[in-house]
Formats: sequence, structure tokens, C-alpha cells
Amino acid sequence: MHPRPQPDPSGLSTGRKIFLGVGGTTIVVLLGAIAMVIASPSADGPGSDAEQTASPAAQEQPTSQSSPTGEPEYQPAEAEEEPEDSLGIGDSFEVGGFSVTVDEVRVSADPIRDNLFNQSHSPEGKWVIVKYTVTNTSDDPAGWYQPVRVRTDDGRSYSEDYEAGTALAYEENGDIVVDINPDGSAVQYTVVDIPEGTDPDQAEFLDFMGNSTVVSIDD
Repeated sequence: MHPRPQPDPSGLSTGRKIFLGVGGTTIVVLLGAIAMVIASPSADGPGSDAEQTASPAAQEQPTSQSSPTGEPEYQPAEAEEEPEDSLGIGDSFEVGGFSVTVDEVRVSADPIRDNLFNQSHSPEGKWVIVKYTVTNTSDDPAGWYQPVRVRTDDGRSYSEDYEAGTALAYEENGDIVVDINPDGSAVQYTVVDIPEGTDPDQAEFLDFMGNSTVVSIDD
């Protein structure tokens, strides 16, 4: 005689237990998925990468200044510096230990008489004669040997005729000054032959280092 099966104390059949176990697991999985969706930031939310990361083009694009009307503001151009006044006749300047002042400039086609050697000097075009005074500003006697050139209105430069200048200085001064004592002065003449059809524009005084001081003589 077989013993009678005892009923489950819980009162549930085996089939119902399986159904409840599977159902409970499914509910737990669904609740976990819903929690993950809620915790994830929205693509359009304030913490999204789309809002936090701007495109390189947007970051590099400069911001333009505009007026309240929306039109670009006017930026005034910077004022250009005016050029310094150039030296002219009557102005003094320093060249190689001397103070120099251009006294006058004249143009002539007449020959310059050389009474020292009983000859004359005639220009191929015309003479530009620059008369100037030099004063020795050093502490020792010194001679004036700095070259002087004349630049014409077409931009070309011409060197002086030393023989004609020496002859004119002797004719005008009655002697030739070799050394000038400290604080002493002497009148010098530079004679330059320039072509016909041109006019003198500048006198260029050079020191022994090649530096040039330019004086306007086109008045």
C-alpha cells in the first residue's frame, strides 16, 4: 500500500510556482531597464555632449563688432606721422666735428677764373655754387675735407669740381684756409657741374663714415 502524497504547505501547485518565478524575474528586469533610461541624460538635455562641445568652426569664428543698428562700427584710421622738417638754407647741422650752415646757392654758366694757375674752369652744363660756413667744434685744429654733392630734380647726384671750388674760394676769400682752430670759422665753396635742363634740388654733406646730411636748396 503506497503512502498518500502530502499537500504543499504553501497551498500552491508546482505550475503556479514556475509562473510566479518567471513573472517576478521579468518584472525585476523591466524595472532595471526603466531606471537606466531615467538615469541617462537626454540627447537634448542641459548636460548633453551636443551642448557642451561646440564645433571647431563655431569656436574659431571671430565675433564682429557692430553698432546697435546691426551695422559694423566705423574704425577711424590711425593718423600718419608727419615727416620731420628737412634742413634748408640758413640751418646749422653737424658734420665730422664741424658745425655747417649753408649761406646761399646760385647757378651760373660763366667760367670761374683761377688766378693761382692763370686759367679758367668752364662747365659742360652749368655750375651750382654752394656757399657755406664751417665752424670747428672739436678741441684741436682741423681742416675741412668732407665731400659735398648736389642732387638734381631728376634724382641724380653729381660730385664737386675741387679745382673750380678752390679757385673760387681763393678769388672770393683772398686765401685758402687749410686748418681751422677750435671755435674758428671759414667760408667754403662747393662748385658742381650739372647738365642743362636740370635744376639743383639738394646738397649732400658726407662725413668720412659715409653718412650723409641732406639740405634742400631748391628755393
